[in-house]
Amino acid sequence: MAETRRWILKHRLPSQTMHFLLLLSWFTLAVTGFGVKFGWVSGPTAVSFIQWHVYAGALLTFASLGYVLFAWRSFTALVREMFTWDRDTWLWWTNLGGYPQKILRLGKPKEYPQTKYNAGQKFFGVVVLLAIPTVIVTGWQMYFFPGALPHVWNKIFFDVHVWFTLFVTLFVLVVHIPLALYLFDDFKGMFRFGAGYVPLEFAEEHSPKWVKQVLAREEVPHTRGTGGKVAGEA
Repeated sequence: MAETRRWILKHRLPSQTMHFLLLLSWFTLAVTGFGVKFGWVSGPTAVSFIQWHVYAGALLTFASLGYVLFAWRSFTALVREMFTWDRDTWLWWTNLGGYPQKILRLGKPKEYPQTKYNAGQKFFGVVVLLAIPTVIVTGWQMYFFPGALPHVWNKIFFDVHVWFTLFVTLFVLVVHIPLALYLFDDFKGMFRFGAGYVPLEFAEEHSPKWVKQVLAREEVPHTRGTGGKVAGEA
């Protein structure tokens, strides 16, 4: 007899789509922008990089606006989650969620139950929510209105555009992607084709407060073979 496995919906299509488009546009912007800024390319290649930089900027802009306008429920749920910090969220930072101990197999760390996203994910989420409009506004100002501001403000816009992007890019490469791969069930839920379900036992381990809220609203159906599924938030 096949075992029954239960699942919970963590990532809906709007969030999955936005995550993919953000990943695509951001790294295109990073490669093309830093390539020109730091002199990795020159001549016709640099011109081509600038063109692709503009295209990626347009993709980031329209994807972000589309997410806000056409997936308002998902957007507001995300913002509410990122800015909801309770005592356990702050205590998570005392041992970084125990991930260093788990990864290095240094014993069982003290657990502080988290909501849908842990404190580290919330911190990064807040940074991204600030970074996207900052990069969009400063980028299009420099592209469409390069002489509209005094020189000192143009320099400030340029520096903010470059160094904020560099910080976020390094954070993604060094922290976000490695931990996303470590939490591979969550990674598969975000990038799978179709609804972003994750195993219920995985969610109960990493997001117990969120699971408790979801299960309090919906009864988990039990089926044989395919496993029970329950819908999470947007």
